[in-house]
Amino acid sequence: MPLDRPPRSEVDDFLLHELRVWLQQAGALRKRKDKMLRTPVGAAMADDPGAAWDRLTRRLLPTGWDGFVAETAILVLLELGDDMLFEDLLELVASAAADSGWAATVGPQRQAPATDDVSWSLHESLRMWRLCGLADLHGGWRKRTIALTDIGTAAMLTSLRHVAAGPSDSP
Repeated sequence: MPLDRPPRSEVDDFLLHELRVWLQQAGALRKRKDKMLRTPVGAAMADDPGAAWDRLTRRLLPTGWDGFVAETAILVLLELGDDMLFEDLLELVASAAADSGWAATVGPQRQAPATDDVSWSLHESLRMWRLCGLADLHGGWRKRTIALTDIGTAAMLTSLRHVAAGPSDSP
């Protein structure tokens, strides 16, 4: 679809799709036949910003390997508290993954995760963080820097608290 025309559906706008998936994971939306409906949880979120914050920050981080990568990246960014080279972030996360025993399979061999493995795993989380204004990337392709925004710092701290407290009882 040409860029000069507005999207007709979420298929035309990937960020809209990502936002819908996030809201569905939070239990705010459900799909019934061809219609997207707000759930009672979604109505409560619309009426109570605190409830919305709680539900949405519970779903900022994926699980498994992607979750490890996202959590580690957040911890590095929170510790630094300032812009850092994106490549340096990937190297620190890859190093932490190797130190923690994570491994990548390349053919029959298992080896420590490389920065490319980390970059691929961080890609979807980073897209969501940028969509929501939680993280900023600046600079050219070779000298990109990344930093959490002020709201991103608050959201990530809340999200990490949710992870530390254990799984939620609801979807």
